[in-house]
Amino acid sequence: MGLIYWLVTIPESWITIFRNTEMIKFIITNTTVRVFDNIAVIVCLENIETLLNGEIVRLGVIATNIFEQMENQWLFIHHHGSSVSNYIPTNISS
Repeated sequence: MGLIYWLVTIPESWITIFRNTEMIKFIITNTTVRVFDNIAVIVCLENIETLLNGEIVRLGVIATNIFEQMENQWLFIHHHGSSVSNYIPTNISS
């Protein structure tokens, strides 16, 4: 899959998720950043709070985001998230 596929398909999938979600909050913690020449890898914990069937649901996702520097700009080229088992949510409600 090339960059053009990602630029069209991935944002569309995120738009669909957010459009069909009544409420969602992200608090990003435990962030680690490593840069290798023109590649940057960011690993973090996404603390997510959402509303599902009228109930607040809290979950954690360990996310890996990879960026590639092309022509003096960083492009987001990969995202992977895995749910955290035995997640203890932080207090992110306002």
